[in-house]
Amino acid sequence: MPKGKSIEKPSVKDTFFLGSVVSCLPGRSISFITSRKRYSFRFKLVFQSGVSKSIQRSGFPTRKAAQLARDEALIQICRKQFVPYSYTVKEFYNYWLWYYMWNEKDISYNTYMTYRNIILNYIDPALGTISLPSLKRKDLIQVLLGIPSPNVRRLACAVVNSSMQVARDRNYISCNIAMKITAEVNRLKRAEEQRLLSTPAARKQAAKVYFSAQLSRFQNVCRQEEPSLYLPMLLAAATGLRISELRALKYENIDFLNKCASIETQLGRTKDADPDKNYHSMQFQEKKLKTINSRRKIVLPDYVLTEILLERQRYEHNRATEPDFCDLGYVCCRKNGLPYGQNFYKKPYQRLLKKYNFPKIDWRKLRNSNATILANEKVSMKAISKNLGHSSPDFTNTVYVEHQPLVYDLSRQMEEYVLLHGLLPESPAKRSRKIYALPDDSAYMKYFSDKI
Repeated sequence: MPKGKSIEKPSVKDTFFLGSVVSCLPGRSISFITSRKRYSFRFKLVFQSGVSKSIQRSGFPTRKAAQLARDEALIQICRKQFVPYSYTVKEFYNYWLWYYMWNEKDISYNTYMTYRNIILNYIDPALGTISLPSLKRKDLIQVLLGIPSPNVRRLACAVVNSSMQVARDRNYISCNIAMKITAEVNRLKRAEEQRLLSTPAARKQAAKVYFSAQLSRFQNVCRQEEPSLYLPMLLAAATGLRISELRALKYENIDFLNKCASIETQLGRTKDADPDKNYHSMQFQEKKLKTINSRRKIVLPDYVLTEILLERQRYEHNRATEPDFCDLGYVCCRKNGLPYGQNFYKKPYQRLLKKYNFPKIDWRKLRNSNATILANEKVSMKAISKNLGHSSPDFTNTVYVEHQPLVYDLSRQMEEYVLLHGLLPESPAKRSRKIYALPDDSAYMKYFSDKI
């Protein structure tokens, strides 16, 4: 689908919109179908939508077999496990993606496209023709383990788990076969990786996150080589902000006196974006956060506050000198004041990885690195989860904290670079207080009196 093009609405069966089964109205007793020489039974179901539908089950060789099947069906209805209609996996995901996620849940355009690509590339080719009620957990796990990218695999697990719960709630399946599937897939994948990790080269390729010392050295390189990327990287690593949240952060969200930031919005394309507009302008639309828990306050370390203050000085300079400057108040922005695009980090970040032969750890893993570093410092999982905007500490621990020794040590490469380029800090006597020392509250008052 070309960028900016409207999303096409798929056609699905009307029975998808009936909702879950509410009650049952028993019909006549067992009937004998003369033409087929088989027994059947019929009853009427009342759905959540208020619609009543007659359901017939036939093909039983004896009256007793039909009675037993009818009794079992009534028990399933009482337990909310009865499946009145059968759909293929492909039919279900057509409904789930558009009518439930896009229409009911009102997800963003980027999220929709991400889920769509997972379904089209991995789920539909392998499972699309299978009847949804006959789908097995092992089938799902096999597909998920076959996804090469860890990020895509994590999202695919979330898609499968969430969608199967919807199918269960609406009586498309009798039970959620994807319950806690993320933890099982991660466990199986780690076991597989441990078997494969036998050489240093393999360990480097399998690197998942950075540790504190490695990040510090990496940031020193970034500060020298890609200065525009330095503050975004610092914020991502130190706070665990999502890319969309980082892009939307404004100076008005920063409380310098209490050393914290309020995360209240994100940048991205909204559901109601005009497809006729320039695609890039759609990426600068402020929209609601991913979840309720995403609205939060995060603590900002002193060194991060100092860099934000220095960035504000550059911001004010650009506002005074750039004729086309847009005074929108974004902390991480271009020279003209406009916020960065969704993929602003990719090219400079990839240049650093390639130039210094660093392991290909995705930028998004800075968020995982933040969680792992805090966990190793014995910060409570509840606090880490709240800081990242998650609803569950278990989810944070399972998905975002790296427990296995799959972290490639960058110390030697980074130390060589730091020493070669003289990046080690000077002695305290020679160190510039203007750059490295955190100004007191009066300094903040001086620079931001209008914001306090």
